[in-house]
Amino acid sequence: MKKATILMAYLAISACFVGAVGSAKADAGELQNDINTGKSIMWLMTHPDDEIFSPGVLIEAGAHGNNVWVVNLISIYSIPPAAQHARRQAINWFRGKYLTQYINLNMTRDDPEGWHHYSWSNATIRAHIKGVIESRKPDVIVTSSPMGFIDHGAEHAFIGSLVTSIWANLSYSPKPKIYWIVNTGQVFIFSNDHLENESYPPTAALNLNAHSSVLNRTYWQAKVEFWFHYAQSVPPLLIYLQTPGALASNDHKEYFFRYQ
Repeated sequence: MKKATILMAYLAISACFVGAVGSAKADAGELQNDINTGKSIMWLMTHPDDEIFSPGVLIEAGAHGNNVWVVNLISIYSIPPAAQHARRQAINWFRGKYLTQYINLNMTRDDPEGWHHYSWSNATIRAHIKGVIESRKPDVIVTSSPMGFIDHGAEHAFIGSLVTSIWANLSYSPKPKIYWIVNTGQVFIFSNDHLENESYPPTAALNLNAHSSVLNRTYWQAKVEFWFHYAQSVPPLLIYLQTPGALASNDHKEYFFRYQ
């Protein structure tokens, strides 16, 4: 109830802001053009909650009617049991509203550290990821940066590096573009070991203040709604949303670097 009340209050306040920014155009950039021209997007990450870091690109592409696939490696059954139901609810809501498909590759672990360790070999992970890419042939791939997210054995960076290397050996052409997420520092911080460590500037920025006639709100408002759906099973996100001034200080943009 408290979560819903906070969300309604925020949306009511931000609705007053739409008149001022609702006609704003998204920043010039190739990724924005990809979305506007109907390009399909595949999001490839490690955990079934990593979409919380840059959901705006997925929301905007989905609202445009583009094919959008979210793919993650580690099984949702590896989530602590207390959070599984809420996470499933959030994922089902997200899938139904914006996605073509939510694909969990279902790599499980039997030990307590299963959420942050791999149980498959690199070759097996590579085969699964390459298979899902080649079966759907996305125009655009979005993944984590091989240079960022120095955490828990660098598993986010590992996936970014692996996906980028898989790209070089894809059997279909033209090959998809690859964008790395480089803006995790723009949102809430889990802990010091989740800080961004980038060595290059972004090449694309999405301005989420653009208004969607389909959603009847800005993409930023839709992103905040998304965050509230996920916050019940991601406590640091809920803390961020409840922190005075946190949303107001966010620049309402998402940043990416095009690798190829």
